[in-house]
This record gives sequence, structure tokens and C-alpha cells, in this order.
Amino acid sequence: MSAGLGGLRIGLKVVARNPCPDHGFVHTETDSCQKGYLGTTIKEHDMGLYAFAATLIANAFATNNTATSVPDITNTNRSFNANSAVSAILIVAGSGVTTPTFGDYQIQTQIASSSGSISATVNPTITNNTTNGTFTITGTFTNSTGSNATYGNIGIYATANTFSFMFAHDLTNGATGYVVSPAGTVAVTYTVTIS
Repeated sequence: MSAGLGGLRIGLKVVARNPCPDHGFVHTETDSCQKGYLGTTIKEHDMGLYAFAATLIANAFATNNTATSVPDITNTNRSFNANSAVSAILIVAGSGVTTPTFGDYQIQTQIASSSGSISATVNPTITNNTTNGTFTITGTFTNSTGSNATYGNIGIYATANTFSFMFAHDLTNGATGYVVSPAGTVAVTYTVTIS
């Protein structure tokens, strides 16, 4: 993250790898052989979506307990009250490559089953200091579709009040995405920094 830029920032790192043609498995970043590596996408100042902003307002700033109207992933407005806890965080992936916008409410052309939706791990590291607080949302997709899959866009879904809302939406590799072969992986890390 760039020094001197305060506020709320969302960073993104995506690493795509196919199985190594020589060894038959996906290498890690520290392996000496890096065959199968497709690419890394890094965005330091990413865009949060309307649903993320609306739920933040409802939970942090709704002093009069007035419900906020937030579109869920079906584009149906849902009443979001203050102190509505999130019960699940998913990272989702789709094959579309249309540029995301602030008003997006669902992933574009979601990839089937667990190849396109995984439970995320949230790692908070917010501490009582004067510099910043950060937390990460991570997950790794494994292409189990049985054929090549284009991972063109990814995002974060959060469930609250039994409805799912999209908080972030991004392209993985511009207008082409990453073409991942069977058993290939796409590792995703969102980093949220408050400073």
C-alpha cells in the first residue's frame, strides 16, 4: 500500500497457476520450478461496491436505526438494519470480463459449483495503534469442472439477514481473464486497510 494515503482502502492480489506439465501438480510461489504459472494481478486501490458502502453505513452510522435499502445478488432491494451480523463470506468467480462498476450486485457468469464459489478465510489484524488496521479475506479456487475454465472476474459475497450481497467485484486479468486448466488454481487475497 502507498504511504500517505489514509482512509479505507481495498487491495487485491490474484495468482493463477496451472498444473506443471513436467511434474503434474501446481507449484507454490517458493518452488524452484515455476512451470504452469499464468500470472499475478495486483490492485492496490480497488473499488468497494454499493452494497458494501450501504451496509457499512447501516452498521456503523445508523444512529436512528432506520433501515437501509440494499440490493442483494438477485438485484432485489432488501431492508438492512443496524447491527445486522454477516453469517458467511464467500469469494466467487465468473468467466465474464466486463469492467465492474460501483452498482454491480452479482458476479458475471459464475463458474459452476466449488470451482466458482468458496468459503473465505477472514484474518483480522486490527490493533490498537496509530498507524493502521488491516484484515485479509482469502481463498483459493481449484478448477474441478473437468475442462478449461476462464476466471475473468471475482468478488466477495456476504450473507446477512438470510440474503447475499456483493461487496467487491474485479477483473482478474483485464479483458482476457486467466484460462485455468483442470486442477489449476486461482488464489485470491483481498486486503482491507483502515488508516
